[in-house]
Amino acid sequence: MIPMAYLVSEGSGGNSKRFPLDKEVMAVGRHPDCHIVIEDSSVSRFHSQISFDGNDYFLEDLDSRNGTYLNDSRLHQQVVLRDGDRVRVCDFSFVFRDPRSEVLTTPRGLTGVRRDSVAGVADATMIGNNLVVWDEAPAEDEGSTIMSHMELGNALDSHRSTKVDPTLKLNALMEITRSLSGAISLDKVGPSVLDCLLRLFANADRGFIVLREEKNFRVIAAKTRTGVSEQQMRCSRTVFEHVMQTKQAILSADTAADSRFDSSASIVDIEIRSMMCAPLLNAEGHAIGMLQLDSIRKSIAFREEDLELLLIVAMQAANAIEKVHLLQMELSQQQLLHDLKVANEVQKAILPQKRPELPGYLFYDFYRSANQVGGDYYDYIPLADGRWAITVADVAGHGVASAMLMAKFSTEIRYALADHAQLSDVGRQLNHAIFNWHLDRYITMILCVLDASTGEVRLINAGHPPATITRRGQSPELQDVTRNGFPIGMVDEAHYQEMVFQLAPGDSIVMYTDGLTEQVNLADDCYGSARVLREITRYAEKGVEAIGKGVIADLRIHSERVPQADDLCLVCFGRTTTKLA
Repeated sequence: MIPMAYLVSEGSGGNSKRFPLDKEVMAVGRHPDCHIVIEDSSVSRFHSQISFDGNDYFLEDLDSRNGTYLNDSRLHQQVVLRDGDRVRVCDFSFVFRDPRSEVLTTPRGLTGVRRDSVAGVADATMIGNNLVVWDEAPAEDEGSTIMSHMELGNALDSHRSTKVDPTLKLNALMEITRSLSGAISLDKVGPSVLDCLLRLFANADRGFIVLREEKNFRVIAAKTRTGVSEQQMRCSRTVFEHVMQTKQAILSADTAADSRFDSSASIVDIEIRSMMCAPLLNAEGHAIGMLQLDSIRKSIAFREEDLELLLIVAMQAANAIEKVHLLQMELSQQQLLHDLKVANEVQKAILPQKRPELPGYLFYDFYRSANQVGGDYYDYIPLADGRWAITVADVAGHGVASAMLMAKFSTEIRYALADHAQLSDVGRQLNHAIFNWHLDRYITMILCVLDASTGEVRLINAGHPPATITRRGQSPELQDVTRNGFPIGMVDEAHYQEMVFQLAPGDSIVMYTDGLTEQVNLADDCYGSARVLREITRYAEKGVEAIGKGVIADLRIHSERVPQADDLCLVCFGRTTTKLA
């Protein structure tokens, strides 16, 4: 019988739940009919699915609102799952486990190459400048010289029989505490720990500390008794994974005679004779890394009391490393928040500071980014011939990258309007410029040019939600969507057809980005264009400001208690009932 793969939820406090993948297709989402139900409003009703073709398991996103992530990369197509892969749906994480895997594999995104399944073959991966991690084929347990496995709880148990002098334990704790006092960076914590260990263990010749980060291994210190190692030190991935998974320290008296390391070039090649490894456990009990000491002298071997003492030191070291790591994260977060605040101020300066003051016309605009900076854009641009350009645009995605592209686009659109009188030519120039930046991003846009003396409006649409045109005493109508062009930057050659409207007194035009129509409520229902038309109709006779404020007020009612998911921009302009001079 073929073993069944499964997902394991990564719960807090060590709590987890197993979900067997026992059907050909299994849906993940908020809807009760899903096979794996996640009751959270941020999760789409049918968010993603896992399918099995008899050989491989496939993960696929079902056009969810917030996306499905594999090893922290957002999915854009169906992918094959491998044992150890991490699947994230909003704030809910799972690990994919496939019992058919005969060898321990490394999740995608982790530095390193998958091991060859042939025994005795090892692949090496450089970490930092002086540490190499080797992937070995598994060896049998016969002939093992691993003398001891030990858990942290056993080392701290005051009722347990111990070979370590209590005074030595206390001195070791005082020594490591003194060494780590005042350390505020990992670059200082790691070397301080190793300096302390090499003083405590006279039989150790070298040591290193490796942390596991989400997408990589990170060596924070590697030293020999003579100082920082000038030669490459080697770490066995087999040993590392064993210590990380079991959360146990291990001691080997003679690695050269140990069948577990027969295929381990990382152990045998440099003639390591005795070795101790201890996990670094954080406050929640999760293994965040490993500390290893080894000796190459045949006459000197580590003993069980050494391992017990190492575990105690590793506890203090892990505590210091975690505190420093959290401090660095806090400092980085503060710097990021400061940078985002500055970026927000820059973006506000790019957007219009005031609305045009044209006799017989009124303007209204509303802008709110989903984050501190956004990718939506609007502008009022006076032209040399006295006309005004009014534009609304939306860079695909939101956040810093989209905001940077928006800032560049705001300059490009002014250049294009200065170079060309025809909007179709303006659209082509913008498309050519953005496409040739090769950013793999595009921009949807509506661009209008208003002749205030006649009420004529010329308009092009580049893949944007259609504008709504209101005629006095008539129902609002959508701009002809069949005349839309491609979004700016999507294809190399794009053509934009210019449309012409005449605004009579009381007429207006409403433009907005899709962040408005796609904003959901607690039931996961989108606001939608039909509801926008309803609100425009309700306030059409009261003018553009009433229309704009009415739509935004109704949107707030619709999306009450639901976070804004995308940037939001709305612009209205129109003629008053006063005759033009």
